[in-house]
Amino acid sequence: MSEAPDHIEQRYTKLEQIQQLGHDAYPHKFERKHTVEELVGQRVYGLGLGYEDLNDHDELRHDPMLAVLVGKADPTGQTRVRERDRGKALAGKSTLNRLELTPVRANAKSRYKKITVDREAVNQFFVDVFLQSFREPPKRIVLDLDATDDPIHGHQLGRFFHAYYKNYCYLPLYIFCGEHLLCARLRPSDIDASAGSVKELDRIGSALTASVSETPRPPESPKSPQG
Repeated sequence: MSEAPDHIEQRYTKLEQIQQLGHDAYPHKFERKHTVEELVGQRVYGLGLGYEDLNDHDELRHDPMLAVLVGKADPTGQTRVRERDRGKALAGKSTLNRLELTPVRANAKSRYKKITVDREAVNQFFVDVFLQSFREPPKRIVLDLDATDDPIHGHQLGRFFHAYYKNYCYLPLYIFCGEHLLCARLRPSDIDASAGSVKELDRIGSALTASVSETPRPPESPKSPQG
C-alpha cells in the first residue's frame, strides 16, 4: 500500500530542505498571502497526488485537505481579508507561476516575479540528500549519465526540433547514483547529448569530496597493547 504524501515527508524530511532554497524578494512581507514554504509545499504535494499542470491549482486551491498538508492555519480560507479570496486557502495558478518562472537574476526591483532560488544551494541539495541516505559515506560510487527528451508543446525559449526523438523538445541531462538523483540540468536539444557532462561530473565530485571531508568521524578505538 502506498504512503500518503505527508507520511513520506515526515519520514524523509526533504521538503523542508527544499523550501529553504527559495526566497521571496517581494518588499512588503505583510502583504504576502502565501509564504515560499507554503507555495513549494502546495506544488510538491500536488505533483505527488498526480496534478502536474499549474491550471489544476485553480481548483485545488479550494481543497481543505491539501491546505492541511501545506500547513495553512485556516484550511477553509474563510478568514482571508478579501471577500473574493474567501474559500480559497491556497494559491492559484498565477501565484504558483511566480514560483516557477522567476528569472535567475530577479530581485526586489523586478516588477512581477520575485521568488528567487539559490542555484548553488540547489546543486548541493542533491549531494546532501545522497549522503544523508548512508550511515557512513560510501567508499566507491558508480554514476549513470542519461540524456533524454522532454517534449515541448508550445513555443518556449530554447525550442528546437530533435531528429532522433522526432519532436520539439528539451534535452535535459540526468546523473544518478543508483536510485539517487545527483543532477537534473535542463538544456536545449540543439546540442550533443554529452554536452556539459564533464563540468557536472567535476562539480559533483568536488561537492562529494568536500561534504565527506566535513562529516565528523567516530573516534578510533584504542589499540590493545602488544604483549
